[in-house]
Amino acid sequence: MPWALAFGAPPVASIAAAFPLPAGVSEGEYVGMLADKAPEGPFEDYIGLHVEGESSMQPLFTVNAITYRDDAILPASVPGRITDESHTTASMASEELLELLKQHGLPIKDAYAPFETMATWCALKVDNESLARMKTNSDELCTRIGDLAFNSKAAMC
Repeated sequence: MPWALAFGAPPVASIAAAFPLPAGVSEGEYVGMLADKAPEGPFEDYIGLHVEGESSMQPLFTVNAITYRDDAILPASVPGRITDESHTTASMASEELLELLKQHGLPIKDAYAPFETMATWCALKVDNESLARMKTNSDELCTRIGDLAFNSKAAMC
C-alpha cells in the first residue's frame, strides 16, 4: 500500500484517531497493520536530550519519490498550546456526529467543531420544527445526544 510521508506520524494515524473503527479494533493496531516494521532508536527526544534504551520495532516507510515546491510552507506542530495538527480531525468528527444523530432520528441540521476547540466540543444546529413535533424538552434532547455521542467514536474524546 503506498504511503505519503509527512514529518511526524503518518497521516493515517491522525485520521484513525477520529475514524469510527468497529468495536474492539485498536487504533494503534489498525495503523500498524498498514506498515511494515523495522528496528528504530535509541535517539534524542524533541528537546535534544539523549534517551537511553533499546531499539524497538516501528513503522517502516519506503520513499519512492520526494517532491518539493519553491517557498513551501512546512506543516509542523509543536506539542503544547492549541492549535496543532489534531485540530484538523474536528471536521471529520463533527460530520460523523451529525450522521450518527440523524440516523437516530434527532432533529439536528448541522454540526460544527471549531478549530480552536481542538475537537473538544461541537456546536449543533437544531431543527426547531422537528423538535416541536417530538414533544420533548431541551434536557431530554441533550441527554439523548450525550448518550449517543459518548457511546460512539464520534464523541471526539
